[in-house]
Amino acid sequence: MSADHPLTISSIVLPLSIDGGATVTTGVVEASFASEESEVEPRDMVKRLAKFVTVWMELTLMESKAPRYLYKLVPSSKPELLPLPLPEELPLSELDSHSGFIHLSTSSQLPSTVERFFGDETVVHVLRIEYEVIKINIRWETPEGDGKYIDMGSDRLKLIPFSIVAPGDIGADGIFPHLHNTGKLGNQEVEKIFILERKIDDAWDAQKLKDHTWLIY
Repeated sequence: MSADHPLTISSIVLPLSIDGGATVTTGVVEASFASEESEVEPRDMVKRLAKFVTVWMELTLMESKAPRYLYKLVPSSKPELLPLPLPEELPLSELDSHSGFIHLSTSSQLPSTVERFFGDETVVHVLRIEYEVIKINIRWETPEGDGKYIDMGSDRLKLIPFSIVAPGDIGADGIFPHLHNTGKLGNQEVEKIFILERKIDDAWDAQKLKDHTWLIY
């Protein structure tokens, strides 16, 4: 095709399949290469398409690294947040209610989360949740729930329904799992409850926290 007949392309949509096709998400990856009014030369279009496919493959690989479990931390100083036996829907913490989603952690994120946000607690309850049970409602985001795009120059790539993917792998530093399902977390989602304890004169030790055998990625 000659430069006198440039190819116009507005977007391309591909399904996101993971685990060798065994699991297929409900979302798609969408990349917009140009506005409907703009024209893209064939050579530029091929370059953009190649870049998109590369990023798309990276996203597929990232999703294949998804954890087996996610964890919800509940301070013992707030017993009202963890009524037993577990109801179908646990009360929301003030933070979760304000954020509009439930903050969760991976096993690798849990120790630093305990150190940073539960320093005044001597006992913390840990709710272990199977990722497969809730993954359709999980978004990997910054702690504030900010969505991001992968920079493709003047183009943008987004993953639906996940509002942010990258930079970095799922569960990377600064990227946390958030449960966006109108606040439902209860006996249908929680697999087990574990307890973290420390002596009143000691601080939380991230390394010791990592040694718990039930803390599985």
